[in-house]
Amino acid sequence: MNTKQTVTSHEIRQPVKRRIIPTQRLNPAWTFDSFVVGPPNVMAFNAAQWVAVARTPPFNPLFIYANTGLGTTHLLHAIGHHSAMTHGKTAYLTSAESFTNDYIVALQNRGLAEFRTKLRNQDMFLMDDLQFLAGKDRMQEEFLHTFDALHNAGKMIVVTANQPPRRITGLSTNLKSRLESGLCISIERPDRATRVAILNRRLDDMKETLSSECVLYIATYAGWNVRRLEGALLRAVSYKKLSGKDLNLASLKHLLNYLRIEDLPETTSRRFRQKLK
Repeated sequence: MNTKQTVTSHEIRQPVKRRIIPTQRLNPAWTFDSFVVGPPNVMAFNAAQWVAVARTPPFNPLFIYANTGLGTTHLLHAIGHHSAMTHGKTAYLTSAESFTNDYIVALQNRGLAEFRTKLRNQDMFLMDDLQFLAGKDRMQEEFLHTFDALHNAGKMIVVTANQPPRRITGLSTNLKSRLESGLCISIERPDRATRVAILNRRLDDMKETLSSECVLYIATYAGWNVRRLEGALLRAVSYKKLSGKDLNLASLKHLLNYLRIEDLPETTSRRFRQKLK
């Protein structure tokens, strides 16, 4: 599978010799190069690259939404990394929960002015899991003021959540309208071909091998959540390394039997578990 389905991929691969300004809370493993692209996520991937590469993207904010485990956090980190590499930009990366905690600490320590200055002096503001601000009126108001200050200053804002703004219950109308004023784009559940590509990429990263039939089995029965896919793969690789034996399909099915049970409808799953006791 071609994992570089974007017009900006050439720019992404070419390192830019400039001073890289340290960014905050960025995972070094989550880059554009380590993100596996397939039909369900290519548009979100391209939009994220556009934000990271372009000096003045044609949209602001960028809002990416998806079910958990599909790569929204990975893309946030990739944007932060590449923006620093290409333009020497600083990025403030946070989550809705961390934003709330940092605000409370600043409030208790009489440091709100410093807290706000730190956020608004960054070139980019990246917030993960916005849905956790739902129902928190005071925090939504604080984020709204931060959003306006950054947007008016031409600073890029990227936000992720588990659903589009209009569907997040408990989010203010003003905040929803701000978030929907830019580009809202989704990541869909990966198809089996993309899941196979993800597993093969992780095997390459670990410098490990599994037979194609074992990889296909994990891709078929571990579901669409990337974290769950990686967990099943790690279990298989760990078994192979600890036992010192090659892993065939029969032993893999026994090792990952829980995947088949959990994929059954709940009533059938419950009966099957009882039979196993």
